[in-house]
Amino acid sequence: MKSKKETTEEEIAIYEAVPTLPMRNMVMFPHVVMPVALGRDFSLNAIKNAYENGLNVAVFAQRNASVDQPEANDLYETGTLCKVEKLIHLPNGTTSALLQGICCIRIDRYSYDEQQRFYTASVHQVNETETEPNDEEHQQTLSLIKEKTTDIIRQNRVITPEVQLAISNVENAFYTVNYVACNLNFEVYEKQEMLEEPDQKKRGMLLLQLMDTLEQRERIKHDIEKRTQSKLDKQQREYYLQQQMKAIQEELGGPIDATQDEIAFIERARKKKWGDEVMQTFKKELAKLRRTNPSTPDYGVLTNYIDTMLNLPWNEYTKDTLNLKRASKILDRDHYGMENVKERILEHLAVLKLKNDMKAPILCLYGPPGVGKTSLGKSIAEALGRKYVRISLGGLHDESEIRGHRRTYIGSMPGRIINGLQKAK
Repeated sequence: MKSKKETTEEEIAIYEAVPTLPMRNMVMFPHVVMPVALGRDFSLNAIKNAYENGLNVAVFAQRNASVDQPEANDLYETGTLCKVEKLIHLPNGTTSALLQGICCIRIDRYSYDEQQRFYTASVHQVNETETEPNDEEHQQTLSLIKEKTTDIIRQNRVITPEVQLAISNVENAFYTVNYVACNLNFEVYEKQEMLEEPDQKKRGMLLLQLMDTLEQRERIKHDIEKRTQSKLDKQQREYYLQQQMKAIQEELGGPIDATQDEIAFIERARKKKWGDEVMQTFKKELAKLRRTNPSTPDYGVLTNYIDTMLNLPWNEYTKDTLNLKRASKILDRDHYGMENVKERILEHLAVLKLKNDMKAPILCLYGPPGVGKTSLGKSIAEALGRKYVRISLGGLHDESEIRGHRRTYIGSMPGRIINGLQKAK
């Protein structure tokens, strides 16, 4: 329903109970024709009602696209009154509508119609200021907008050439600015900022500034893609040449040259006391290393993994010295007092000596910082003749620092426990 209210300067059109279409990632502009996909039930009901009854719809962009049931605060206050030109039922069961912008509007009231099951709004028209046809500065701005649009479309393959053809053939200055603003890949808040500018000349300048920013972003993106593709092409070429060299060497019956890393790994592996299962894993990883290009990040991950395997003490143990007198002497030497704690440690060692199966429980020392927990551990290790490694877990926020990273990550490293085993040897 439409009514008009007199003001001191001009008439302002007021529209009551207009079917309303909240849009997630789209901003409509006056005089622009755009297809709109209808995904939510209330949007489909509003469009159908407007199309069947010859009504216009009020289109407002959402501030947050993730909101499914937008309230008044979830919508931008400025939108566009649109005519539903056509309702299209697609073969996949979805529906879209062809909308044409009429004028810029601001929302006064917004509510949900329970009976008709769609949102309605009371809005008033926002009068926009058009620029004089002979304004030279604005004409130059429009010329620059068309040139920059051509450059952006050339860089961004997502935008169809039909958009460029339509822009080059448009003569109306007001329509040119709105059409470009609607079709280029600006953010929703950027398009909304242009829609809320009622002065046509200022809107054109704002569009030109945003196009400069968009053009720079596209140029940077293009340069990054070009550099990445160049690196990939170089790696593929090197890998292809290496495979050719290996094939030629095999055809001639000669040996395939091993790298210095492989030779060093094989020499170290001969000294290890590992079982058949570990040996098979080592051979598998070494074969994978031969097939990997040394310039790829995966090569570094493989060499680090094999080096860690070779540094671990496979089937290498220290022999415990279960001498209770010596242990008591070391504990008394290193710690004054703490009789209960030292007595409990000696009891533990005595049980180990009697059972002689190393199946005793693990000692747990607890208490505030500085009472001697760490130094007691060092004394116990010295008394048993074991290597001592301290693993501090204070300040850790990622469990992968303890158990190690997965090898799918570039730069993956072993965890604190594996590093402790390597240090203890």
